[in-house]
Amino acid sequence: MSSDGLSSERRDDSLTTNSAAEPQNVVIPLDGSQRAARAILPAQRLAVALGLPAGVITVSGDRPAIRGDELAAIQSENRLQWSEVVSSTSPADGIAECAAQRDAIVVMATGSRGRSVAIIGSTAASVVGGAIRPVMLVGPETDVFEQRPIKELVVAVSGTESGESICRPALDLAQANGFDVHFVTVVQPTPEPANPQTAARRRFGPDGNGDAYMNDLVVRFETPGVNVGGTVLHDPLSPASAIAHLLGRRIRPDSAGRTVDPPPSVLVLGTKSRTATVCVTGASRAASSAKHRSRRS
Repeated sequence: MSSDGLSSERRDDSLTTNSAAEPQNVVIPLDGSQRAARAILPAQRLAVALGLPAGVITVSGDRPAIRGDELAAIQSENRLQWSEVVSSTSPADGIAECAAQRDAIVVMATGSRGRSVAIIGSTAASVVGGAIRPVMLVGPETDVFEQRPIKELVVAVSGTESGESICRPALDLAQANGFDVHFVTVVQPTPEPANPQTAARRRFGPDGNGDAYMNDLVVRFETPGVNVGGTVLHDPLSPASAIAHLLGRRIRPDSAGRTVDPPPSVLVLGTKSRTATVCVTGASRAASSAKHRSRRS
């Protein structure tokens, strides 16, 4: 176990959902801003944990934000293994092309607060949508200097079969590193069906009773050595809004019933494309609406 809580053992399936081959690099896209540079420290910790080389890139159009010599200086200063100036008129396309060529996990900082695409920024959203490897997103509220080990994966599921495809890779990662797993599903507030098997009319969330779905999910994905639990959130706006609120302000009672700030967690999301998204989050504070927990040794 490494100092940041990620196993240093390389696994074929621990951080990817669609490729048996191991990733070969960690790539950090920079654009000259302090926001983008926030991804460097989390990327370094991930690279060390996975035993991978890490490098910085910048995408040059007509007027590159960072010159090649400046990028090389950033590489040297941060003790990274390589740097590259990628030629492309689209930052997202340039990042995706470099990641594909180097078979790399992308670690990039996200935009400011907001909902929907604004939560992660348009470039990050485009990279996530087209990536064939996991993308690690460092949020604007993330404490990049946080040294406490990660203890929990927060896994967002939509209530559909495709949405649950991220569960097994997340549990494999948790099992390899000793993490807890906490499933989260977001339900549009509507009257719950009297019969748990009856579909509810809602724009997002499980079709049936939300609590019944979460109970079933926790049981179905019980995994030896992993503490598996779940939360059902209710939000009238969108799943993105609810998850952002949860990660920004979550509190939970400990074993003694005291309200505590949880340790740093990692948010794992599936997308409609062939990839997974991993978002680093700091300790967070806010209550959740319903809880389900299963402990297995």
